[in-house]
Amino acid sequence: MAYKPEFPYRGKQIIIDSDRVLLNSKTDTTFIIGNKAVGISSGGSINLDSSGDCIINSANIKLGLDARHPLVYGDTLQKILNEFVVLLGDVVAQNLITATESNGAEITSVRLAGDALKTACVNLNKSLLDITSKTNFTQ
Repeated sequence: MAYKPEFPYRGKQIIIDSDRVLLNSKTDTTFIIGNKAVGISSGGSINLDSSGDCIINSANIKLGLDARHPLVYGDTLQKILNEFVVLLGDVVAQNLITATESNGAEITSVRLAGDALKTACVNLNKSLLDITSKTNFTQ
């Protein structure tokens, strides 16, 4: 269930209204905790900088207000595509390359198509090594 803020708010609150606000923990941690929600908004950009990991821990993470399409597991997709490309290149392309007519003669156009398919599969398989991110991960 989405959080819907109460307007006008009638409870106790603290309002800081200034040209600039800085929170700085010199030796330990800064926490921002909200019982119902924490909203961070900007008319410009929002920057999260870290010299370590940046972890977003949530039951669901939506990128965009109308997000409804699921992300893929890149390594799993890479494995599935790799297996498909290997089968296509090693079995299908090879059968096209060696196909003959009923009298045993080579079918040139089919062999050429097999050669092209084999080359495309080899190139695609090499490219599959680069489709997964080295810095962004999901669960």
